[in-house]
Amino acid sequence: MSYCELLEVLPRKGLEPRQFLRLCFGIADLSPERLLEEETMFKYSSACIKLLSELLGVQKQTVRNWGDNPSFDKMPYHTRLALAYINRYSELDRKTIFQIVEGEKFTPPIASAETFLKAVFFEGMSSNQRLITVTHINFRPQCIKTLSQVLGIAPSGVQEWGQDISFKKMPKYHQHTLGYALAILQQHLCEQPRLAVSA
Repeated sequence: MSYCELLEVLPRKGLEPRQFLRLCFGIADLSPERLLEEETMFKYSSACIKLLSELLGVQKQTVRNWGDNPSFDKMPYHTRLALAYINRYSELDRKTIFQIVEGEKFTPPIASAETFLKAVFFEGMSSNQRLITVTHINFRPQCIKTLSQVLGIAPSGVQEWGQDISFKKMPKYHQHTLGYALAILQQHLCEQPRLAVSA
């Protein structure tokens, strides 16, 4: 599977915070009246902040700065994209969500830019093929384009993180987004049917 095909597995659109939270707490299918009742409870408000903070690996104050709870209208697009990845993350179930809300620490998956790029570009390649790929003149621009697409940020933002594929200045919260994205890609690869070896 080519890296372009592999990236097609990832959600392309961000998820609105309010909808994400409704899905997490299992209230998305309630009537409008019941939704309003649930979302106006004080306990719900604090649960939303705690859950987003833990899942995204950001401070609670950062979540509060995104605007009125539970809409969080000022949440950046790249974070909404991260929510779409988290929504597809197979290891997040209702039990885990409620444990987080009750105060259990959650460690979001994390992947450096280099780890993510190697998984996307080099999986299944021989060392010779890897060398050809890395030395190709378009490799760095392709890395920047890939990270930009997966993280939902401008290519110029990615370029500021460094000159090689490690992109060492990448903020940690973006590494969590890559961690979720990589988990989705690995899950997809595991679900692919194995090709039968011909005799």
